[in-house]
Amino acid sequence: MLEQVVLTSLKILAVYVCFQEGMILAPVRRWLWRILPQVLHKPAFECLTCMGGFWTLVFYVLGRPACGLIELMLPVIGLNWLIAIWKDQFFIPHGGGY
Repeated sequence: MLEQVVLTSLKILAVYVCFQEGMILAPVRRWLWRILPQVLHKPAFECLTCMGGFWTLVFYVLGRPACGLIELMLPVIGLNWLIAIWKDQFFIPHGGGY
């Protein structure tokens, strides 16, 4: 199960990185910024910790892991929070909206 948590968290980190300015999904992020309600920005592409719940659900439905959804989602959110803290301490934030 720990392997599944780490892999899911890394997939979410990859999605987060791809949505950053200068990356391949930056145009999609700008488009989503305009069309999605603001309450959906964080779970969709803006907050690594918030993305843990939404994207774990997406990857769970697509991959059908052996463990339960909640058993997977809670540790992924926690690991993403730790990664976000580490990221914020060592890297400059991307700098806001569009």
